[in-house]
Amino acid sequence: MSSRPSLVSRRGFGFLLLAVLAGSGCGHSARNLSLDPELARKSCTEFLDAWKAGKTVKDLLPAIIARDEDWEGGAELVAYEVLPDERSDGTNLHIPTRLTLKKPKGKETKTDVTYVVGTSPAVSVFRE
Repeated sequence: MSSRPSLVSRRGFGFLLLAVLAGSGCGHSARNLSLDPELARKSCTEFLDAWKAGKTVKDLLPAIIARDEDWEGGAELVAYEVLPDERSDGTNLHIPTRLTLKKPKGKETKTDVTYVVGTSPAVSVFRE
């Protein structure tokens, strides 16, 4: 018998090590990331206003890290309405919004979406 560890046990150790390192993160957990609800609302409005004004997602950097597939896909934001019943999960504010979009080749459509807005460690706006 060989005293060397088998390939399977070395792989298992590697996966275990990766899991431990990934779980430890960079010293931040969702529990210690604070939410500033007022900043979250303001940032979501700034995000939507920029889109409506014809700007790009990149125009918001570095103040707001954002992504919306319709915006990036060329849809025009004709109008928006922030709906009631936002909710906080402690780290992010979930803001329901009604969008009136005009697709590059199409007609206007209304769609209800929810934006997830975080304020720590950076301001971010993403569609749920």
